[in-house]
Amino acid sequence: MWTEPPPLCQARQCLPLVAPGRGQMNCSHPHSHFSFGSRCELGCEEGFVLSGAPTLQCTESGLWSHTAPSCQARRCNTLTVPFHGSLSCYHPYEEFSFNSSCNVSCVEGFLLNGTASIQCTSLGVWTEPPPLCQARQCLPLVAPGRGQMNCSHPHSHFSFGSRCELGCEEGFVLRGAPTLQCTESGLWSHTAPSCQARRCNTLTVPFHGSLSCYHPYEKFSFNSSCSVSCVEGFLLNGTASIQCTSLGMWTEPPPLCQARQCLPLVAPGRGQMNCSHPHSHFSFGSRCELGCEEGFVLRGAPTLQCTESGLWSHTTPSCQVVHCEPLGPLPPHLAMKCYSPLGNLSFSSQCLFHCGDGSSLNGTAKMSCTSNGLWTTPLPSCTELEMTVGIGMLKYAGVGFASGASLLLLAGLGFLIVSHLSKRGKKYPLETRDITIWEEQENPAFDEASPLSPFSHRRLPRALLRWCWITCWDRAWALGCLLDCDRPRGPPRSRVTARDAT
Repeated sequence: MWTEPPPLCQARQCLPLVAPGRGQMNCSHPHSHFSFGSRCELGCEEGFVLSGAPTLQCTESGLWSHTAPSCQARRCNTLTVPFHGSLSCYHPYEEFSFNSSCNVSCVEGFLLNGTASIQCTSLGVWTEPPPLCQARQCLPLVAPGRGQMNCSHPHSHFSFGSRCELGCEEGFVLRGAPTLQCTESGLWSHTAPSCQARRCNTLTVPFHGSLSCYHPYEKFSFNSSCSVSCVEGFLLNGTASIQCTSLGMWTEPPPLCQARQCLPLVAPGRGQMNCSHPHSHFSFGSRCELGCEEGFVLRGAPTLQCTESGLWSHTTPSCQVVHCEPLGPLPPHLAMKCYSPLGNLSFSSQCLFHCGDGSSLNGTAKMSCTSNGLWTTPLPSCTELEMTVGIGMLKYAGVGFASGASLLLLAGLGFLIVSHLSKRGKKYPLETRDITIWEEQENPAFDEASPLSPFSHRRLPRALLRWCWITCWDRAWALGCLLDCDRPRGPPRSRVTARDAT
């Protein structure tokens, strides 16, 4: 018998193989399981990939031709946390591999651009492109009319965080906030401003004038121009055309219409004036009523009006004294003396009349010129006196003196009369005022109550009795006396002329 059983040649064994996790294996064994010549095909489930050789063969050395492979989850692109967002993922196998799922969210002011949740597929791609966080958009801004805008965009144009500074051209002002910012809600912090033309003070139509304006932008604003004109009779005080500047001021003060001036009037001499001035003193429309004092008459128009040309409607009138009719020719034996303070035989003139010896005044001794140009009384006349005993005695005294008898008779009679008068003066002396012919007496020629003169309070000058006589005339005795008189005193500003009576 054989010492040992007859030997056999057996295939060299390799280590047994098992299918990889999430994989499968299909082997063929020509000799025995996992022995020389055994061949294994390996693969992976969906979503997994084989990491290693897909085929292993047991070699004559009893070793597999390759190391056993493994099944690994298929990987997707690695995701990163988006700007202004956050990333939250779940990995059942490996990071960002098959069946990994991720959620993306954005901070305030940003919006998710894409799908918030994505998953890694078996093909190694994400179900959606990775989302992004984009700044929330505000409505685009444009520079206001007649203005400019300067913006900064930290994320994107006119989006959250964008900031715009706005301004206006010269002559315009910003109505609204000068700075706008796009907020997290996608709205601007303020409404969009506008540029409005800078305004000047509103002009009104001047009194007695008209206003014509051109407004390229708004009424009475930058570059507005206005012209002022005046109606007839008024002159422009100021510049006719003015313009609103970029500073909101007119180039010149608004002009006014002022009444055209006439030369000032003064009341005429011996007159008065009453004026009305609807605008200003002695200007267009001024009306003056003129009159004269009593005894004066207006020569010229009684009413003057300042016209639109700046001239009075008439020349200035004057007040002329009223004249009375000339007195003359004078009746016989009538003498006249006149006083005319305002002109010859004019208002307030006074004339005094007297008659010569042997005649008497028939009428008033004083006449005055009145304010209506008439004399107060008619012109007086002189009436010759009838021959009386005294007058006849005086007239024919020379004849009596021619005869000696008559001369002696008269002398004797004169002596008797003087003696008689002397005794009578001693017997009846005058009391208090001592009224004698040589004392100072009231002079009727200067008595205010007398019709002989306008003057008053004048005194008869002292008279001294020289001698008297008595004559028989027409069967009656007539007494005559000779007096020596002091020089008489006349009225103020007069001259006294002495004349001997004949």
